[in-house]
Amino acid sequence: MKPASRLGSLVAAAALSAASAGCSTVSKTDRHAPPESPRTPSTATGPTEHHDPGNSRVLDFGHPANPSDKRSVTTLVTHYYLAAASENGTAACSSIRSTVAKSVPEDYGQAPGPTYMRGKTCPAVMHSLFAYLHHLLVTEDADLEVTKVRLKPSGGYAVLNFGDGLPEREVNIVREGHTWKLSSLLDSELF
Repeated sequence: MKPASRLGSLVAAAALSAASAGCSTVSKTDRHAPPESPRTPSTATGPTEHHDPGNSRVLDFGHPANPSDKRSVTTLVTHYYLAAASENGTAACSSIRSTVAKSVPEDYGQAPGPTYMRGKTCPAVMHSLFAYLHHLLVTEDADLEVTKVRLKPSGGYAVLNFGDGLPEREVNIVREGHTWKLSSLLDSELF
């Protein structure tokens, strides 16, 4: 089993999360809320079909994605995390909802954003974030698997598994035109 990491704690401080799949507005107080618990091993190993009933907000959201949308979302998430592991801020910003990408430099690239995310453009800020999290991204995220995609017409959630009994995580997705985009910078624990 992999040791617990700090990624989950850093995600809450660094991630711009939407309150719902179709919304990317986050208040200053939400953005700087206390960090969530880190990715910690559970007693289960690998993906499981048994889910905590409290996860129904995501697991019962909308409907299961059709095969084409699931492939598109899986490709989006996989490419995004590959960009993150290679510290490619440009590729990451092109995968994020445009309104979120535009807000990244203002929200995180300057005070009161985290000092490790300083930058004047989305690619510069995201490169800094990924450089800061590099070790965690290349080790823990190497086992990334998109296990479920739940959608409504304008957005939804991808459920992620990072293997070795780590808790399932979620990432918000939205449709921009005919393309799926992420509406958060990093995943959060499925709750």
